[in-house]
Amino acid sequence: KTCSAGGICDGSTMVPRVNASVWVQDLVNGLYILKSCPTGRMLVNTTSAGRFDAEIQECRECPAGRECTSRVCTGTCTECSAGQYKDVVGTSPCLQCPMHTFNPNRGSTAFEECRDCPLNSQTAAGVRGATDISACA
Repeated sequence: KTCSAGGICDGSTMVPRVNASVWVQDLVNGLYILKSCPTGRMLVNTTSAGRFDAEIQECRECPAGRECTSRVCTGTCTECSAGQYKDVVGTSPCLQCPMHTFNPNRGSTAFEECRDCPLNSQTAAGVRGATDISACA
């Protein structure tokens, strides 16, 4: 039996590399199948051609500009919403752009994508994560 990238195998058992990832052993062929990953990680189990591959199964941290905030992640990480950004690979969620800025783009990977409100305008008190220049007044 082959060990998946997301596991540590000793011949008879498989221990997940990522705590809280859920694996189920297929009783017919003995393979371990990755069913879900914890918050902040995406489930990887297919090749670039879209075919299932037991050997590459693993939970990977979400890339910059993407997140999985569900308690259980069963697919890919989703893009940060407009008004947010995430500049690191990791399990952290996207961050809201600060007050007096806006960001109309989804999937932003840098703080710099939060644009300053025009001169002599600002967002309402306490407003973070503005998505449009109309939030600046």
